[in-house]
Amino acid sequence: MPHSSSRFSRTCIALAAAITATCGAGSAFAHNVPFGDEGEIRYNFTANYGVAKRLEAPNAAITDPANNPNNINTNDGNLNFKKGALINNRVSLLGEVDARYTANQGVFLRAQAFYDAAYHGKTDNTALPLSFTDNHAPGAAEFARGTRRAAGGEAEFLDAY
Repeated sequence: MPHSSSRFSRTCIALAAAITATCGAGSAFAHNVPFGDEGEIRYNFTANYGVAKRLEAPNAAITDPANNPNNINTNDGNLNFKKGALINNRVSLLGEVDARYTANQGVFLRAQAFYDAAYHGKTDNTALPLSFTDNHAPGAAEFARGTRRAAGGEAEFLDAY
């Protein structure tokens, strides 16, 4: 029976290929709406999906502590994803709203958000879980909270005036 994560990986890649073939890698929507006598509300939203897979196994010259005894905490990026693992499984959104009451008055907002499922699952890092040398919690093969936030998902306002 195939490993469930590899089945999930194949399913995600097939889904990404179907979405890309159907509507491209990204999709955008924009619209203008009259607002009062002089005003107008313009908004647009762009959504993207991307998936990437590791094609080669981690390099033992970098990851093996016997080869690099002083390389304890610089090889996690190489250990986190084994061959065939999804290294990105990301949905990104960008939205803008421009509301003008008159020619000289209005509000503009721009925000972005993303979620990368590859960083919310388990890592393939099986290095000795020393709390001061690895990028995941001791005894847990998952990404640290800061990594999940920074690489796995975030939302922010880019402009507001």
